[in-house]
Amino acid sequence: MIIVSGCANQLPPPGGPEDTKGPVVLEVSPLPNTTSFHGNKIIIRFDEDVDKRSVQESILITPDTDTKPEFEWDGNEVTFTYPGNLLPDRTYTIVVGTGVKDRIAGNHMDMPFQFAFSTGEKLDKSSVSGTIYAPTLNKIKIFAYLTEYKSENFNPDGLKPDFIAIPGSDGNYNLSNIPGGDYRVISVIDENNNFIFNENLDKVSVSFKKTFVNEDSSIAGVDFNFFEVEDELNSVSYLKTLFPVGTTGLYINIKNSAENLPVGIIFNSYIKNKKLPFDQLRSDLKLFLNGETVESKLVFNPVSDSVIQIFPVQKFEPGQKGKLTFITKETADTINFSVIERDNAGVVEGSVTNKTEFQHRVVIRLMPTTEGLFTITENPEYSGRFRFDLVPEGKYRLFSFIDVDGNGRFNKGSYFPFELSEPFFFYHEILNIRERWEIENVFIRF
Repeated sequence: MIIVSGCANQLPPPGGPEDTKGPVVLEVSPLPNTTSFHGNKIIIRFDEDVDKRSVQESILITPDTDTKPEFEWDGNEVTFTYPGNLLPDRTYTIVVGTGVKDRIAGNHMDMPFQFAFSTGEKLDKSSVSGTIYAPTLNKIKIFAYLTEYKSENFNPDGLKPDFIAIPGSDGNYNLSNIPGGDYRVISVIDENNNFIFNENLDKVSVSFKKTFVNEDSSIAGVDFNFFEVEDELNSVSYLKTLFPVGTTGLYINIKNSAENLPVGIIFNSYIKNKKLPFDQLRSDLKLFLNGETVESKLVFNPVSDSVIQIFPVQKFEPGQKGKLTFITKETADTINFSVIERDNAGVVEGSVTNKTEFQHRVVIRLMPTTEGLFTITENPEYSGRFRFDLVPEGKYRLFSFIDVDGNGRFNKGSYFPFELSEPFFFYHEILNIRERWEIENVFIRF
């Protein structure tokens, strides 16, 4: 027998399946739903070695304490101690966020882990829950402010929230074990991770539901949206996506030889540096269809003094080929395009199941996740039935909202002065549209 002694780096054995699972919380102290807790130490044990810094940055206690805890480690177990005792007769919630990752593979927790205990004889059991819709859930948090001791229209900028929740990887969150009361709830992309909303730095979303919670009751469906569901036509980021029309100073949202355009396409146009007079654009920009020499009439809808929406008086027909020509004394530029043919299109149909419950118009949009496609909008019939008949092949996210203010655009609401957003709905999966395929039974319910 040969004995080899010495120091060596411990490495995982070669081969075997790749570690793709994140850490899991195995045990906590105090136990969930404990009452009359009088200590100041919280213990959490994980199923594997975790990155200590990620844990210390991802553990949250609400309501917040004025002192930071001290962390002590024993293998996979962390104890954090709060100087002095916690406040009496208070329900506390501990949240272990998805920022926690294992030490070797760097896999993050799939879902936040949370538990509650009380320093009094009673445990608060009210809750607010919902879903956050966003391109990424990174840095997103839920901030809840009890309005009882605040002015009616307070500004949350710079205010420490009374309660905080962190969404899971599926976007769902649960603001649990809170006392009953009237809450102002917002969702924030907390850029510097300081758990305080900064209006000059953080993006914010407002829900469409009021959040007055009765004692020991729950409110579900308090949803938030961070997707851009409207083209902000005057924004610099949008204008940068447009294509130049020669050297005229005119920019437009389709490039030359564009194919499979939807029949309802609107040409969003921008006059750079305002060097092209609007009257000249209206007189010199012409639309010709299918090789005809007689121009088709256009509608010019100014959005601002440099942004114009342009579209034909008559909606395009499937398979039409067209060209936009811009002819002046100095230049002649043309953009050719073709409208989608029926054989190249897919169909989406379904219904708004509770359409008759409200009087306002419903707007439904297919928003492409595939680059180069355009958003398509429809309105359901009074019965709630809807049909997208000519959809270019690609992947789409279905979004719908109740147009309460009647302007055809989604109202995101406002955190200050506070205004609820218009009610909205996201379909639960991405729709994969294929040529000559029909997707049926897409149900929307507000």
